[in-house]
Amino acid sequence: MSVALDEAAFRAEAERRGGAVLALAVDELETVRRTRGEPTARRLLGRLELSLHALLSEGELAGPFEGGLALSLRAEDARARAAELLRRLREEFRFPVSLGLAAGGDPRDLCERAARALREAVDAGGNRLHLHAGGALEAAAAPAGGGAPENALAERYQKLVLLNHFALGLFAKESLEASLGAVGHNVLALTGAKYFGVHRIEGSSLQALHRMGDARFRTEEAAGAERALIEQVRRERKPAALTREEIGLFAMPAAAAGADSHLAGIVVVGFPRSAGVRTDAASHALEEVARLLYNALVLEGELRRERTLAAMLDQSADPVILMDLEGRITLWSRTAAEFFGHAAERTLRQPLEELLVPADRRVEHRKAAARALERGTLRDHETLYLRADGELVPVELTMTRIDDEKDRPFALLLIVRDLRRRQELERLKTELVNVVSHELRGPLTSIRGFSETLLEYGEKMTREERGKQLEVIARESARLARLLTDFLDVSRLESGGARLERAPADLAELAARVAETFAGHPSGVRVELDFESGLPKASVDADGIQRVLLNLVGNALKYSPRGGRVLIAGRRRDDELECSVADEGPGIPEAARGRIFQRFFRAGDEATRRLQGAGLGLYIVKGIVEAHGGSIGFDSPGRGTRFWFRLPLA
Repeated sequence: MSVALDEAAFRAEAERRGGAVLALAVDELETVRRTRGEPTARRLLGRLELSLHALLSEGELAGPFEGGLALSLRAEDARARAAELLRRLREEFRFPVSLGLAAGGDPRDLCERAARALREAVDAGGNRLHLHAGGALEAAAAPAGGGAPENALAERYQKLVLLNHFALGLFAKESLEASLGAVGHNVLALTGAKYFGVHRIEGSSLQALHRMGDARFRTEEAAGAERALIEQVRRERKPAALTREEIGLFAMPAAAAGADSHLAGIVVVGFPRSAGVRTDAASHALEEVARLLYNALVLEGELRRERTLAAMLDQSADPVILMDLEGRITLWSRTAAEFFGHAAERTLRQPLEELLVPADRRVEHRKAAARALERGTLRDHETLYLRADGELVPVELTMTRIDDEKDRPFALLLIVRDLRRRQELERLKTELVNVVSHELRGPLTSIRGFSETLLEYGEKMTREERGKQLEVIARESARLARLLTDFLDVSRLESGGARLERAPADLAELAARVAETFAGHPSGVRVELDFESGLPKASVDADGIQRVLLNLVGNALKYSPRGGRVLIAGRRRDDELECSVADEGPGIPEAARGRIFQRFFRAGDEATRRLQGAGLGLYIVKGIVEAHGGSIGFDSPGRGTRFWFRLPLA
């Protein structure tokens, strides 16, 4: 079987072959064209072409002819073949068809004789087969589908029931693939087919979503024929039929209306070759099936994309909100629920302005949304949003327009960034610069002043005077080094760059080293130890914990009265080791207790004011302890203060 591309090519090839030409016409084509338009008439002619191609035998040529179709046949069996085709078309094609046959004679006017015979058949009343000589081979044949009206009505009702079951069942399971397994038998009943397959198209990929039917349609040969047919339908965007030795296949695109429509999938049905490919009956039923499947495939794709998008957005560290063009919320991420305090189910379909935007910011918010819709994206828009508890939160918005497949905007995506952390970091940065400048200025001024004095007057000074000057420079240099170390420690702690070299360590030994460091302190304060015997070791960074003890003991010495006592103690508390440093100083003022571990904080009492410091020691101590997974606190009942920290056992 072969197909000519145009009428001129068909006529030329048919006259070259000789034999016979059988012309076909849909009797009601002109009426359909006049009442329903040219596109409907073309679809009707396309159905006839599909039906005809499924019935052709090897060596027969088909092509367009006189507004209809024509076949080039062998002359010896032309009449029998024409009669058979008319009978089969009545069974397979719902509309009356007339045929005109010209056989033998001069091949140069074979096509013209077939055209005259076709006109005679149409003029005689339609749905007939005529020879060129004008004698009817089959006269006054009854139109196809001329059975009892009640039988036709019952058949139509049964098809509607099957279609209804198919439509309802498409969404009955957890996935479209599972639903097709449950309702595919309805398609087999609708079409009389023995095989049903659905293939999903996404971009350039093709996925076999569902297959069911006889074993003869599951062979390698059948699968290859199905792939070839699918590629043809995918390329041409119209129904197509294909026959092989044992099977016949018919495929229908599941696409939206229009020439450049979106193709979501392809539906295939199969028939045994002996029964023929019932293209017209299958086409009519599959049109409805394909329409329902198109909607199901598109909806499933949208739901799958929505689930994927929602899962991705839920992993976002920033709140994500999707609102429609009316300003109503259609997606509310998990982080949005946590950040604003509104559960997702209470926000959907609610106006975003009423939920989040303060009254005095709404005009500004609408203008920002309008700019985002116009430009596609609006970045770094700073405003205030309301939380559920009434708190006004400074936020930075990124608004992005979302378009559909036809580039029409349908939503606005908002990514909300909490500015409180950034503003706090900016405040702390300014504070750090101010504190660093202030704290470094003191020792640098001293070092510079005494250095200049030595350079200018050193030769005139006694050895003792020069020694005092150098002593001040050395002391202030050490102070400067301590300040720089503290500032670097703070930077490492806040950036997460502090690394711990953990190993089992004896806290009593670390405390003894610290006590030895402060032995013979000028203030006369004694540093004593009180550790339970047999304490297990803790997995710690020994240098870091020693730094903690040095800081706590150093602070205790500063605030202790002359001749007093500082006690370093250790004991086990369940699965933790507790180490404490107690002094006999004035205690911590009530007003300062809530801020004692804050960066740069120094209590405003008289004892603190007379001591130098940047207010970083306890902040660093807390950071080191917490980096070990421990905790820190203090007790200050009045006179004296006891700082303690607890660490997990090794």
